[in-house]
Amino acid sequence: MWSWFKSKDRRNAERVMALVANAVRQVHPGRFVDPSDAALVCQPELAALNTLLGRGDSSRFGPVTFEDIVSRVRFYEERGLLDKLETVSAVDEIVLGVILAAVHEVELSKRKQQYSSSNKGAEIREGAEFVLRCLNSHAEKSR
Repeated sequence: MWSWFKSKDRRNAERVMALVANAVRQVHPGRFVDPSDAALVCQPELAALNTLLGRGDSSRFGPVTFEDIVSRVRFYEERGLLDKLETVSAVDEIVLGVILAAVHEVELSKRKQQYSSSNKGAEIREGAEFVLRCLNSHAEKSR
């Protein structure tokens, strides 16, 4: 029975890892010809994440950290709104990858699990942090 739970957790981790890897490909600096091209792709993503965090128009392109997202996901989880958050985020693959990485982090924390090769916690977090660094950097360069 426990192996079923572990395989389910592993499948979920692999799904989240695939979404994060796709987000990394979409925002990777090597993908863009110039900073304005990067800004066109990344500014809407950054604005969406800042809106999720409840930041106003003046902070729409402000930097976002993974801890900010994890904290907000915990807020939604405590209120039973994670399904709605995932549904709204599903429209955008980059935002969805970051959100699901934060959901994965919250779930590991709730179960008091350390990062391991089966739950891919470290790889998922590193990928999401890379995506956010790219989003923040591309937005900063366009100002």
